[in-house]
Amino acid sequence: MKAYRFIITAIVIGFFFVSCSENNEQYKSVVENSNGIGELTIQKIKVPTTAESSVSNLFVGKNGEVYLTWTETKESENSSLYFSTLEENKWSSPTKILEGNNWVVNWADFPSLTQFGENSLVINFLEMTDEATFAYDVKLAISNDGGKTWGESFAPHKDNTKTEHGFVSLVKYGENQFMAIWLDGRKYDSEEEPDEMTLRSAIINQDGSIDQEFVIDTRVCDCCATSAVTTSNGVSVVYRDRSDAEIRDIYASTFNNGNWSEPIRISRDGWEINGCPVNGPAIESYENNTAVAWFTAANDNAKVNVAFSVESNKFTTPVAVNTTRTLGRVDVTYINKDKVAICWMEEENDIFYIKVRMVNSDGSGIMEEPIVVSKTEGSRSSGFPKMVKSDSYLVFSWTETGETSVVKTAKIKL
Repeated sequence: MKAYRFIITAIVIGFFFVSCSENNEQYKSVVENSNGIGELTIQKIKVPTTAESSVSNLFVGKNGEVYLTWTETKESENSSLYFSTLEENKWSSPTKILEGNNWVVNWADFPSLTQFGENSLVINFLEMTDEATFAYDVKLAISNDGGKTWGESFAPHKDNTKTEHGFVSLVKYGENQFMAIWLDGRKYDSEEEPDEMTLRSAIINQDGSIDQEFVIDTRVCDCCATSAVTTSNGVSVVYRDRSDAEIRDIYASTFNNGNWSEPIRISRDGWEINGCPVNGPAIESYENNTAVAWFTAANDNAKVNVAFSVESNKFTTPVAVNTTRTLGRVDVTYINKDKVAICWMEEENDIFYIKVRMVNSDGSGIMEEPIVVSKTEGSRSSGFPKMVKSDSYLVFSWTETGETSVVKTAKIKL
């Protein structure tokens, strides 16, 4: 730990149970930091699910409201997509968005919600097109009344190939438009092109019509999630690239003045892997500053890294935030201009945990000790923990596995 000798010490001394009710459980962690010994409250909030639930996600609206989305799957194999909003310490009654019996519910490829225009929402999900080849399309649905009613679903891509499409990022764009970014497998359907996954995007209007479609990168990792944000400089996306030598490092591109920039490598990890690690990056912005977190196992050294860009396309030297063997599955959010929170999964003594750590955003590597959000499982079905900041809280969601899977949430006061 010599590299971090200026670290702010925040050692977790222990947990103790405080209260329990029908809607939530509350715990306090006794922590020691630079100001002495104190208490950190971790409050679990019950999610109003009615069946097996998974692939949750979080989004903060323009007025600060926190949206939770998740999918429920019944024994009939019928799947339903829901959203709820956080009201104080309780999730609102869930709103069903759509349902179907031909959906792909993928532990690593989760629906996401975003807000655009005056009162519009858009969400994505996956719909099977050919079971024999496991082909599926991205589907989007738009609500122009704040989520009360939803229009017919549609695909942002018009290739009509029986190939894989997925790992979507949605961001607002302009006044009444949004941008969808996804991995697109249409080249697998061509005898003239190599079997490669591409990264594409489309600008979409409030009525669901497609304004423009773009190719961002012609060869990317097949099944690592994308992540995108809107800043005053344009839309920025991060993703895992795939070189001809099977180097799968993290790249970024920015959409500005009607075009995507030439992708740049955020860090020269040099991770050579002959297959997709199913572990995409996460990006978040504060004004013109961006933070990118990602997983790498280059040289058989598994790490969760974070790097920062301050009003430029150059990133700081990455800082590793994990403390033991990590599974990655990262998320990132700004606490303020000077500090970000990184969320990930790691293992200690055969027990898996969801952890969060605060890191200074100046690239100095100064960070606080990790905080345990919850125990979890290391299986694929446990999915990806998600995290957002709302007011003075961090809000988390994840999937708890067992006989049936169920979405869990919690919040921590900063």
